[in-house]
Amino acid sequence: DLDSEISTSGSLRPTFGDLLTLQKYMIALSTTYKANHKALDFIKKNFTTIDDIDFSTKKLIDELYDTSDTMDRIILGYSQYLDNLGDMINNMISYQLNMIMKTLTEISIILTIPAIIFSFWGINAHVPFENSSYGVLAVLIISATLSLICWLLMRRKTYL
Repeated sequence: DLDSEISTSGSLRPTFGDLLTLQKYMIALSTTYKANHKALDFIKKNFTTIDDIDFSTKKLIDELYDTSDTMDRIILGYSQYLDNLGDMINNMISYQLNMIMKTLTEISIILTIPAIIFSFWGINAHVPFENSSYGVLAVLIISATLSLICWLLMRRKTYL
């Protein structure tokens, strides 16, 4: 269920809560089986020294050992799977963060051109269109045109 939820949720729905809940359950299950394994060790150690154990009880204890070992291997496998799943989620988040940072960088590059043009226009020196009534409009059109050209060139070069 968690696999399908991760593949369908995308960036909108975090699955860390579910992943942490599963890891808590795995820790509790692992602790339970380790405690059972210790109890089996105690029983086998004490009953074999007393010789009060019959063959069927010894067989039952051996089967419980096998079951406990199998469950330990299954728990270890699932724990590794959950760790890998956590790494995959972290990689997806890093990729999304990289895409956001790339977009913000692209926007800042495009907006740098009008900033440079307006900073030159604002200095106390003679600049083109300074006495024209349409000077501000001309500067806006020039900066927008240069930004659009920069954006198109970056798209063509696949920077964006």
